[in-house]
Amino acid sequence: MNEKLNDALDVLSGLVLESGARWGEVAAPFQRSDAAAVLDPESPTPFSYQTRSRGGSKTDDLGGVCIAAMLAQAPP
Repeated sequence: MNEKLNDALDVLSGLVLESGARWGEVAAPFQRSDAAAVLDPESPTPFSYQTRSRGGSKTDDLGGVCIAAMLAQAPP
């Protein structure tokens, strides 16, 4: 993994959820995989499409991914 991806995933993992747990402590493997796909600046395509069932943390995860991208990958 490249440095920008690792930095963004570190930020995402440290975000605190409503439950008080950190995202990185409770994220399922599919959540980590989806986040890495979206945050990978070396991806051959800049597009991502995710489908999950109701309650699959779509909104929370993508909100966290946006925060991580802004803090770790966006230009100052």
